[in-house]
Amino acid sequence: MLYSYTPDAFAAARGLDIKTSCEVLSIDPYKKQIMLKDGKNGVAASAAYRKLIIATGGRARVPAVSGDPSGLLTLRTLADADKIKHRLMNMPSGKAAVIGASFLGLAMAEVISHYGMQVTVFDEGGSFFGGTSDKISCEIKEYINIHNVKLEMNSSALAYDGSSLFYRGGGGESSLDCGLLFIAAGTEPESSLAASAGIETAENKAIDVSLKMETSASSVYACGDCAMMRDFVTGLRVYLPTAGNANRTGRFAADAAAGVKTRFPGVMNASAARIFDREYARTGPSPEMLDKKGMPYLQSFTKGAVKASYMPAEDRDIFINIIYSPEGLIYGAEIFGAPGSAKRIDLITEAVYARNTLNDMLYMDFAYNPNLSPSWEPVQQALHIAEARRKSSF
Repeated sequence: MLYSYTPDAFAAARGLDIKTSCEVLSIDPYKKQIMLKDGKNGVAASAAYRKLIIATGGRARVPAVSGDPSGLLTLRTLADADKIKHRLMNMPSGKAAVIGASFLGLAMAEVISHYGMQVTVFDEGGSFFGGTSDKISCEIKEYINIHNVKLEMNSSALAYDGSSLFYRGGGGESSLDCGLLFIAAGTEPESSLAASAGIETAENKAIDVSLKMETSASSVYACGDCAMMRDFVTGLRVYLPTAGNANRTGRFAADAAAGVKTRFPGVMNASAARIFDREYARTGPSPEMLDKKGMPYLQSFTKGAVKASYMPAEDRDIFINIIYSPEGLIYGAEIFGAPGSAKRIDLITEAVYARNTLNDMLYMDFAYNPNLSPSWEPVQQALHIAEARRKSSF
């Protein structure tokens, strides 16, 4: 379903033939044919292709929680959003639980709390968004705790009966009374169509592709949340289902299918979130990925401000964690802080793509206005401190 455009408007604007209510049943990569079923009249037919792009997306990953699955809420479609809104508007104030301290999980925790419910977020790990650094995690935890949201980290859900969630945490097995359970445990690739056609998939069942978005089948490409990608820094195969990656890999797949000579540079895991009135952003590979690749690294954590000290602000703190090589090559960063913090991550993303070192960034000219930044841009200040620490470590 298209949300930003109607099918007719999109077809007219882009010169496309769009078939809605039409299910692809199978792919025959040898005959270069797909089998279709018209959802309106049930008629099946085949269609030939010269080039095929698979962009079947992803679905919510639902952990093994025993009980009635109809009581579990997930979010993928507008219909899901309507269902969640209806439940929230028709529930008495009480307790709710969210499984997954993910981008979606914390966003839903905020939404639910605005309906007057007490929210508990459960996560099997000890960090946020699949891997925040220890110091950034501590800042996020401290901030979330003041917003009527309880955190149960290193905990796994066992069962839900519609009114109580049973879980295992650091203190053993326990239960929580809750009338609403939302699942935000990540995304799984929707790749069954490709797999049934014999197209190679990775261990997590995402479609394996080259840097030209080519699959193992001739003239068949894949992109977006159903496909694997390459990390720019480490070169490792990664699964990063984000809107930005879907858009970029989609464009590259289209160029490649049209015969344009192109090669996808890789992804940086650049992403951002709003957590109540603060912002979080990250870019670059995680320390775990660098360890897996055998790439040594250092980290530098600093606290700064998003505007000059003499400008009025309810919140001006910004926390920055820079990750870099012993030689000073910038690998990535995390940022958490007041409004105006998150998009500063783009400075680091650009630096990594340009293969800049800490020293390269120290005296770049950044725009200044006291209401938008101190005289030293906080990211630049963090880079200065990281470089000083790097030199002192040898």
